Amino acid sequence: MRAAVALVLLALVLAGVACSDDDAEAPAPSSPSSTAPARPQASLYDLEPGACFRGLSRNQDLRIRVVPCGRPHQAEVYGAVELTAPRFPGVEVLRQRAATNCAQRFAGYTGEPAGPGTELAFVEVVPTLASWAAGDRRALCVVLGVDGAVLGSSVAAGGGA
Repeated sequence: MRAAVALVLLALVLAGVACSDDDAEAPAPSSPSSTAPARPQASLYDLEPGACFRGLSRNQDLRIRVVPCGRPHQAEVYGAVELTAPRFPGVEVLRQRAATNCAQRFAGYTGEPAGPGTELAFVEVVPTLASWAAGDRRALCVVLGVDGAVLGSSVAAGGGA
């Protein structure tokens, strides 16, 4: 059941849920409230916990725009899991390896448990065969609003990672 929910949530993110008409871009913040100068972000896999982003869609192949967490955004990275398999084991295997770790980190980052009754959900984003071949060896734990809701601020407990 949790895998089905995660796939539905990832589908929502990949569907390109609109967050804002403003196209300003910023680098991954060192804290969720950073307002550093604008620059494009190359890949979702380059993000660190505390980074907020938008612009993810099926047509962008995991190319997103990092925005300050105080601005409307689709999602926030709250954890990264290093993957140590010598060869690509498949997306589902990688997702299973990351799922427990992401579930354990969720409450610590957001200050609330995952599950029914919350406004937040999470999904694991894992490398594809192509990105694995390009050197991606991390899964990301990503929090997003339930039913594609736009996030207006960092979801980190206390406002910081």
